[in-house]
Amino acid sequence: MKGDDSMVCPQEDINRYLEDAKELFKNNKYMISYNGNRQENYQLIMDYVISEYDKKMILLSITSDNFVKRESNTKEKYHNEIMYVFGKNVDLMNRDTGELEQVQLYIKMCIISAFCTVVSFHKAKYPIHYAFI
Repeated sequence: MKGDDSMVCPQEDINRYLEDAKELFKNNKYMISYNGNRQENYQLIMDYVISEYDKKMILLSITSDNFVKRESNTKEKYHNEIMYVFGKNVDLMNRDTGELEQVQLYIKMCIISAFCTVVSFHKAKYPIHYAFI
């Protein structure tokens, strides 16, 4: 497996995780965080035209090929949570120019108690290295 994932896992495990996550997305049992610590998530919707429907469709389109790594939550209060990180290239309209741009998204999520929290959903700050491709 390629990439610098801190918790090695087989691709089949990621496929199973995504099946669970997508079921939650389909049933609207998820949220994308926009709290004060998630300025980059907010910046994405300020810089690009992207609806709630678009975000949901992006989440539903993630495959195990988009997998980057899984890691323990770095916040002490949530240290038992396992975060899954994905990257996704999407075409989004720039609000300033009105032109389509290919944007590489950084998406980090975790499932707890039959609910998926997407803590990161923003333009990647660095090039993404995928685990399986």
